[in-house]
Amino acid sequence: MKKHIKAALVILSSCIVLFSCDPTTKDKMEFYQQTKSIDLSSEMIDSISIHSDKDTILATFGKPDNIEEISTPKSQYLSYDGFEFGLMESHVFRYYFNSNHQTTRKIKDGDTKEKVIEEYGRNYYEREESGLHMMGYFDKENEMNIEFGFQGNRVTAVMVESIG
Repeated sequence: MKKHIKAALVILSSCIVLFSCDPTTKDKMEFYQQTKSIDLSSEMIDSISIHSDKDTILATFGKPDNIEEISTPKSQYLSYDGFEFGLMESHVFRYYFNSNHQTTRKIKDGDTKEKVIEEYGRNYYEREESGLHMMGYFDKENEMNIEFGFQGNRVTAVMVESIG
């Protein structure tokens, strides 16, 4: 009886892993070498950009709706309505938004893939992650990346991240 229960648990665990993780998903860094660089140095939410400090975020947006502490790697996430900042050593290494904000090139929630290409150019890569079609650009000089998440042909999320 115990053998059957153990076997069932192993099979169940394997199924959960197989169906929750897409083994064909590629990490964005797999596209780094073949994707030409563009300038992302002006990207920010209001005055907050990659490498801004926590105090500047708090002065700009006030107290976050939620603060999540992550132990490995040691980081902190400050969540506000429609956007979030990821911090390491009290500096922004990533931020994400899905409403009420836009990129410096005026891309926002609901815009089309064609508009993203018109504003950011054709030097992009594409991949799938968490059920979203992702389209991204690298700024190799400033060690940054921007990714646009799409459902259908419409932007539903934007993430800017330090890759250095």
